[in-house]
Amino acid sequence: LVWWSVTLKNMSLLHYDRLLAANYTWMFGCSYEEKVSEQKKLLETCLDGCSMTAGKAIDLGCGSGFQSIALAHMGFAVQAIDNCQALLDELTEKSTSTMNITTLYPRAGGKS
Repeated sequence: LVWWSVTLKNMSLLHYDRLLAANYTWMFGCSYEEKVSEQKKLLETCLDGCSMTAGKAIDLGCGSGFQSIALAHMGFAVQAIDNCQALLDELTEKSTSTMNITTLYPRAGGKS
């Protein structure tokens, strides 16, 4: 049973690395910027009425970073974590130096 569990996990990671990462953003059916804008509106709606306007945010399973960038635009310091280095690389490519986003790739045991 342990062997099967490890094998499935490894197959899942390989699936992301070899197939999904290259097509991840495309699968959403709009431009990266449109998706970030959509996520920013959603987050603003979710936080409406809260006194929290900035702070620290963790984006677990951040993918290519739609919500990470939206949160950074809203003034949050973001820790973006994903198991796919290619998606973290896309996030890094799309973010600007003025955004407070740090990425973490757990399979490497540290920052990407």
